[in-house]
Amino acid sequence: MNQKMNGASTPADLARELAGLRAQKALREEQLKTINGELAAVNTKLVDAMQVLGLQKFSVDGVGMVYLQDRPHPTVLDADKLHAWLRAHGHGGMVKEGVHPMTLQAWVKEQMSNMVALPEDAIKVFIETRVMFRKE
Repeated sequence: MNQKMNGASTPADLARELAGLRAQKALREEQLKTINGELAAVNTKLVDAMQVLGLQKFSVDGVGMVYLQDRPHPTVLDADKLHAWLRAHGHGGMVKEGVHPMTLQAWVKEQMSNMVALPEDAIKVFIETRVMFRKE
């Protein structure tokens, strides 16, 4: 596969380039995981220090205003009970039915492999063709 296409790189050249870029991406994603872990650790230390000192906010030259802010991260324990409560308290508009995107993707892949026609008026499917690698 060393044949050039219209003066462009050969498929083998392009495959090497793609493999190299994927390797760079994997390395940077690992680096990002490390940085995210460090960010979380320093954030926790700073929150603890500010709380111990009774600081709600302070300024740092070159950084700006540093302040504490609470951000909730709810976990639904019983969706039916929560939905009923929301409806009863005037928040029913928040309640939505849905399918997780990865579940839908797996289902569509299965239906397509079984040659099942999907309802075109209800779902749009974009087919992305990707080059994959398998270690030899």
